[in-house]
Amino acid sequence: MILHALELAGFGRFVDPARFTLAADRVNLLAGPNGSGKSTLLAALSAAFVASHRSGSDDVRRWKPWGRDLAPRVVVEFASGG
Repeated sequence: MILHALELAGFGRFVDPARFTLAADRVNLLAGPNGSGKSTLLAALSAAFVASHRSGSDDVRRWKPWGRDLAPRVVVEFASGG
């Protein structure tokens, strides 16, 4: 699988939509200061591929931005099998 992009909105610290485009032809590195969202990006990626679409309210509540009533949204663009 080759990841092309990850888009988050209402997920953790990413209240407004944020799009991250990844380079398909080289290794991508997540770097930044504490609190910049590195772990949140990995949590969103995990949620997109591992969490059931029937996840309970506790799972969804955990991903919501603190103090906001937003529905978490994760969009992953990827290629698989050519």
